[in-house]
Amino acid sequence: PPAPETTTDDDDRPPDAFRRPALPVVLPPAATDDDPTDDASPATPPSPFFPAAFPPDDRAERPSPPDVFVCPITLAVMTDPVICTDGHSYERLAIQRWLSTHGTSPLTNVPLDSTALVPNRNLKRAIAKFRANADLF
Repeated sequence: PPAPETTTDDDDRPPDAFRRPALPVVLPPAATDDDPTDDASPATPPSPFFPAAFPPDDRAERPSPPDVFVCPITLAVMTDPVICTDGHSYERLAIQRWLSTHGTSPLTNVPLDSTALVPNRNLKRAIAKFRANADLF
């Protein structure tokens, strides 16, 4: 007997082969000479997923605070600086928490003679002046 005839479509694949549906191709409209938009402008409005949607980063233009304004424990600009008996300035709450569980300097780990804290008014004024002039904090 003759072999059963197998039918194939026009691309010579067997009839049980997987076929993907054709996807439509959508192209943006062609730019014309009378188009007032700039060629460099994006075809779609900016979104949060594209850098064009974010404002320019002006951190490079801002003055960074001097290191003496930054607490060595919190690494943030101090709001209530105090001087510890090790001679260094710290944010009051940060050094109080440190001293409640340690009897040493957070920077040198040397035992402290006293846990007395003295307000650093000059540093506080300097930080306030920097903040006012830099308009940052």
